[in-house]
Amino acid sequence: MKLISVLIGVFMLVIAGTVGFLSADRGVQDVTFNDLGSVNIANEYHFASTTEAGAKVLQATRTTLGSVTIVKTSAQTVEIKNATSTTDALGTVVATFPASAVVGTYVFDTVLDRGLIVTAAASYAGEFITLYR
Repeated sequence: MKLISVLIGVFMLVIAGTVGFLSADRGVQDVTFNDLGSVNIANEYHFASTTEAGAKVLQATRTTLGSVTIVKTSAQTVEIKNATSTTDALGTVVATFPASAVVGTYVFDTVLDRGLIVTAAASYAGEFITLYR
């Protein structure tokens, strides 16, 4: 009988300690949006959505091409260039997506030392998203 009394006393102490621990203010701060993530400012990716024909200069200086996501295919091609402008003679083609390219994400994660230009051929009717930084 004495053992049962001791066990009940220990059980009540454990319950009281647990309740006290759970309800105690331990100085935990509220987490805000700025506290989340592991990307420093200037290391985040930017995106550009393209749904029409023509050339777009996304970045005219050194940049990183993260990925290209084809959301909606088109009967025209899309070209990705490492160049500073649409008339940059030293620019090079990084990738050309053929007409009716397969919908999906194409990861590059490569540095472009000149800049980033995307060009959708005339009558382009698809949609693609370019991720870069």
